[in-house]
Amino acid sequence: MTVLTISQDTLIQLPDGANGGTVTVTYHGTTTGPVIGSGDDQGRAVIVSGRLAKLTNVGKNAPLKVVGREAGGRMPARVTLRVYPEYPAGKSGPVAPITLSGLPVGSPDAPGIWDLSNIDDASGGLDVVTAGERQSLAVLRERTTGAAAQAEAAAGQVAVQVSRVDAGLADITQNQAQLTQQQQGNNAQAAMNIGRRSALKVALIGSAAGLYNIISDTDAGQVWERNDDGTTARRPDLEAAAALSLAAQTARLQFGTLADLNSATGLTAGQTVIVQNGQRGGMFVIGTLGTHDNTITYALDDGLFAHRVWDGTTVRASWAGVHRDATGQINSDGMQQALDTANARAARIVEIGGGTFSWAHECRTYANIWIRGAGETKLKANSDIRFFFLARKNAGEAGYLGVRVSDLVLARDVFPTRTWEIDFPDCIRATLERVRFETWQSPSDRTAVSGARLQATSGVTSFMATIIDCWTNGGSLWIEQSDSRVQGGYYWGHNREFAIRIKDTAAVSVTNADVVPSPVHGGIWGDQSYGITVTSDMRGDGSYDGVATGWTVNLEGGHSHQVAGDFYQALRGGIRFKGVSTSVIHASPHREGNRVNDPAYRGGAVEGDGLAYPDILLEDSTDCMVYLGSHIISKSRGKVAPAVKETGASARNTYMGGQIRGTYTSPEIVLVAGGGSTIIGGRGLGGRKLGVASGIATFPAGAADRYLVVQHGLGNLPERANVVLTPQNNFGAVRYWLDNLDADNLVLYVSDTPTSDLKLGWRVTLD
Repeated sequence: MTVLTISQDTLIQLPDGANGGTVTVTYHGTTTGPVIGSGDDQGRAVIVSGRLAKLTNVGKNAPLKVVGREAGGRMPARVTLRVYPEYPAGKSGPVAPITLSGLPVGSPDAPGIWDLSNIDDASGGLDVVTAGERQSLAVLRERTTGAAAQAEAAAGQVAVQVSRVDAGLADITQNQAQLTQQQQGNNAQAAMNIGRRSALKVALIGSAAGLYNIISDTDAGQVWERNDDGTTARRPDLEAAAALSLAAQTARLQFGTLADLNSATGLTAGQTVIVQNGQRGGMFVIGTLGTHDNTITYALDDGLFAHRVWDGTTVRASWAGVHRDATGQINSDGMQQALDTANARAARIVEIGGGTFSWAHECRTYANIWIRGAGETKLKANSDIRFFFLARKNAGEAGYLGVRVSDLVLARDVFPTRTWEIDFPDCIRATLERVRFETWQSPSDRTAVSGARLQATSGVTSFMATIIDCWTNGGSLWIEQSDSRVQGGYYWGHNREFAIRIKDTAAVSVTNADVVPSPVHGGIWGDQSYGITVTSDMRGDGSYDGVATGWTVNLEGGHSHQVAGDFYQALRGGIRFKGVSTSVIHASPHREGNRVNDPAYRGGAVEGDGLAYPDILLEDSTDCMVYLGSHIISKSRGKVAPAVKETGASARNTYMGGQIRGTYTSPEIVLVAGGGSTIIGGRGLGGRKLGVASGIATFPAGAADRYLVVQHGLGNLPERANVVLTPQNNFGAVRYWLDNLDADNLVLYVSDTPTSDLKLGWRVTLD
């Protein structure tokens, strides 16, 4: 055994802010008793430069000494050095000791000196900077200050910058952008691997004058020395030392959960740590300043803060505690916390993972926030709540900009409901995309509320809502924001008052949507709005749950509407204008296989509808243009309705082109008498000109009455000269004549009671 002096060129890195420290020396083994008198059991850590300190005796005037052995001597006792940091008055910092444990052995090149180079990986070896490392770092500073060492890691290119070499210590800054990219991919371990490989590169590049290492491919981790004559030799001893140091560093920087991180000791500001928990984990930087929101920043018990490394754009709801196995209260609270955090930090997205999440209360969102699910992400409540809402604005204010919800299923297991699942008043460019509203209701309760409402407060700027491929199961869509559009989707509103309501607004378009109309206001209900455009194929399904449905498109009031496309499978009727002016219909309301007035689909509630539901109905509407398109009924049944009909104060409408085939009543177009509407071109049943009615009236033999009332159904009063009567069999001496007529009927007479059936043909035309 011999007494070894700890090298004064080997320095210990103290925590930030420390101005020195005390040292204890502990011996392990059979030599403990006799060595105390020869070696020191206490010492001091004396600052040399920055955070680097040398180890001296208690008096600070000589190096610290320990009992060990010279190179090649008998195995010494194991020694543990513990360095306890000290701080200036009024300052504080980590007080946990830096622990260095190993076998004190003298250096072959410097007898009597222990340079601490063999400190093992179970202790704090990474806090030691040996003399050899200092020398090589000095060379590095001289040769490469300000340069960047580029290395190719297994996960891709990793840029590592040597940013500062001061007093022989390289302060390495890992390329944060690469680590953040890995973290965004939810692979914290991959990010750690990149850091470890980069650290290996930096740890060994200090000996650039004679050493280089390989950090990629199959030779990763090898260290080679370049000799003066140009030859190279591998250095397994340096490889092993680097591996041990990196393993020790990795173990100290990884934690299973946030609770494990919170209970850790010895954390210092500036450290980067990994929390591996899949729900709330990630990469964190330890700091002394911050306000915790328990989503991005977490307060630790020792007064420090853990700041999440994130992209500044997306907040994951799981970071705030939202989880498939959590209660509805926890999930709702967590989602509100995530939304508040995103709003405070100007983040763009709040993301909810896949699966079903219990929900307990409504959450308020904010402008420029996108609530995004992951496909079939379902939020499920057992009470009548709004899932997401916005607070109303005051008159004179601008609306919320850029609110968005996508890829969610919103479900409530309660009925009837009186609130909207999404209630977004006063928005500018609000977007709902692939949102499914899954609240089932009784078909008999028309007042139940479900779906989404995008409304406007009087005096608030609000416009340009966009609804894409959404789906309501027994719900509705309420739009009260101008310049908005509905694109695609399926709106099952038969057990509401409407499927889509466009209220008190202008310039709203609906394209490629399927609707199940309500018998109250129909499928697409325009309510005192202007410039509604409905285009492309529209399916208005028949009856569901034994409840008959209504008009596919029902526009009440306003002007400048355009309805164009193929409307099919509508039960009661295709298109209704009520109180509309200067608008255009260019549609084929029905095609082969349609359900218009079809007893097989209508349900008992509409068996007696008769003439009430034509394909197109203009009620109290004026100055409209109707391009007839193709009206087809292919079912074999009695005549049930005209194809087009005017009622009330309708006037000056124009009907053009098209064809009408099938079992419609005759005539196929019924106009208001005296309204001045006109028919231009087009063909009806059997090639007849539209506006012509005909038939055969039969006077039965022996009938007591000598007159018949025949319905022509033109809806206009024809001139007597345009009524032609033609006997179809032998009348003999019996005379016949037209006694009276009106807009719908003819009254025909014969002079004598028939002794056999007399058949009288009739034909009525409108000029």
